[in-house]
Amino acid sequence: MTTADELDTLLAGLSRRDRDAVAALLRPALRERERTGDRAALDVVSMAHRALNAPETMADKVSARAAPAPQVLPVRAGRAEVAFPGELPKLTHLLQDVLAARASRRDFAGRPLALEDVAGLLAHSYGVRGTTAAYNSPSFPTRYAPSAGGVQSTDIYVIVNDVTGVAPGAYLYAPQDGGALRLLNRGDMRRLVVEACPDTEWMYSAGVVLVLAGSLSRGRWKYGDRSYCFAHLDAGFVGENLYLCAASLGLRICAVAGFDADRVGGVLGLDGKQDIPLLLMPVGTRA
Repeated sequence: MTTADELDTLLAGLSRRDRDAVAALLRPALRERERTGDRAALDVVSMAHRALNAPETMADKVSARAAPAPQVLPVRAGRAEVAFPGELPKLTHLLQDVLAARASRRDFAGRPLALEDVAGLLAHSYGVRGTTAAYNSPSFPTRYAPSAGGVQSTDIYVIVNDVTGVAPGAYLYAPQDGGALRLLNRGDMRRLVVEACPDTEWMYSAGVVLVLAGSLSRGRWKYGDRSYCFAHLDAGFVGENLYLCAASLGLRICAVAGFDADRVGGVLGLDGKQDIPLLLMPVGTRA
C-alpha cells in the first residue's frame, strides 16, 4: 500500500468534523506553496505555524466585544485547601541585583521548603494585584504577569514533595482571597514526575515542582485557535517572574521543557485538549 493509499484510508475513516480539522491544517501551507511555487516537502512545524496564524483562525471581534467577561481565575475545586500565611516574605533586592542573580539552578539542598516561601513565590510572581474595568466588567482581575489580552491563560499546578506542614500531592494554585493551594490528588509523586522527564533525577531533591499549564478556553473566545500560540507566550511571562522572584527569595529554580505532556497531564487530571502542561519548574532550597 502506498503512502497516498494510506492517507486516503485514514481520511475515509474520519468524521466530517475531523476531516475539516485536517483540511484546516493543510490549507494554509498548500496556499503558500501555490503562491511561491516552492515544492519542498511539507513539515509539521511550518504547517502548524501557518494553520494557527491564518486569519480565519481568529475569533470574530464583534462577538468578542459583546461577550461577557471571561472567567480567568481558577475555578477547579479541590478536595481540601491549604491557605497561605497572612504574612509573606517581601522582595527587597534591587532589580539589577536580581537580574544578575537569576539562573537555572539544580543544586537543591534537599531540605524542606517553608510554606511561606512557596506562597511568597507564587503570590509575588502571579498573584492578583488588583482589578480594572475590562471585558464588560467593572472589576476584572489583573495579575502580576502579563498575558495576551489580559485573559491569564496560565494556571500553576504545584506538585508538593517536601513542604513543611503540607501533605505531599498535586495542588492547584488559587490566587483568590489571599491565595491557597487546592488539593487535587494526595501522595508522593516524585517518581511519576521524574519518569515523565528524561535525565532529571536531580528533580527528586526539589521541594515542589511547579507545572505551568495553558487553559486554552480562556483565550479561544477572543483569539480562536491562535490562543494555542499565545498560551505558550503567557506561560513564558509567568516563568520569568518565577525565576526573578525565586532569585530574590534565595530559592533555587530551573525550567524544564523536555517532558511527556500526557504523563504529566495525567498526574494533574488535565485533558490535554483544553488544559495542557507547557513548562515544569522545580523549586528547592539552596545548598
